[in-house]
Amino acid sequence: MERICRYICLLCVCFMALQMQANRRKVMECPGFVLSNTAEIEFKRIIQTSEQTQVDAVMYGKPGTPVVISSKAALKWADGGMAQLREAERISIDGVTEPEVIEENGTLEVTLSFSPIPSDVHEVDFIEPEMGWNIFGIQLSREEPYVYVPNYLTTDKPERSKSRDWQ
Repeated sequence: MERICRYICLLCVCFMALQMQANRRKVMECPGFVLSNTAEIEFKRIIQTSEQTQVDAVMYGKPGTPVVISSKAALKWADGGMAQLREAERISIDGVTEPEVIEENGTLEVTLSFSPIPSDVHEVDFIEPEMGWNIFGIQLSREEPYVYVPNYLTTDKPERSKSRDWQ
């Protein structure tokens, strides 16, 4: 009987360790977003760990165009927090290294590494000030984003003014 209890306790400890490990790495495939002012960058995957936030992205452009990103690029969230860009693969930061170029098919897959985002943050904005790229409301969970819709857009019939001053 004592042996069975030890076995069950060992299984519980292993299960808790696996759960903690699973919670440390959060992967969001094709994250949704609310608004973007650029068609030059698309986020394909966001991987959150306690050490970093990795963004796998695709850059679009004319084949042969050099690809550079500003060191001021960041992910920002509602309470004023910010995850600064730390390093990047296949894209030059501030043009310090020889930049790679857009491939013949008009794309280039890149990886951006930011400082970690707290696990309770569910939405971030990507800001790249040098190029002016903004992607707002990037979802870090599968929940639908909150988008404010004014009442006059959701009513069946628009209310019309009773005065006829315009006639």
